[in-house]
Amino acid sequence: MTKPTLQRFFRSRVYQIIISSVIIINAIVLGCECSSAIKANAHHLLVAVDNACLAIFTLEILLKIYAFGFAFFTGKDKGWNLFDFIIVGLSLFASAWISVLRALRIFRAMRLLSVLPQMRLITEAMLHTLPSIFGVAILLFIFYYVYAVL
Repeated sequence: MTKPTLQRFFRSRVYQIIISSVIIINAIVLGCECSSAIKANAHHLLVAVDNACLAIFTLEILLKIYAFGFAFFTGKDKGWNLFDFIIVGLSLFASAWISVLRALRIFRAMRLLSVLPQMRLITEAMLHTLPSIFGVAILLFIFYYVYAVL
């Protein structure tokens, strides 16, 4: 596949649906691994699906780096791309050597925020409103404090 073809694919609706589905499946698997009953009955299946999702995420990152080159780390989505790169890298490292880091795999579910444009818009809007929310929290604290003193 040529680089422009891959770039169009990564911007397509089909890609959004495919990768969102993999993220949701992976999040469900990670949740199922928290249940000892489910884990006892389907441990091998859960591990296989989790490894398949990790392989898909790794392939996605590698293909994106190939398709976009250095722009993968410097383009308009550099923050999300770096986040995805770190999470997938830590997941590869954690699943291969250190079992304690396996808990970090849940952060792969946050990749959904970077894939769906609507979720990205909502996330950015929420981040921009945090200072206002903090101001409201301080105001409420002052009201409760005054009420408590009275």
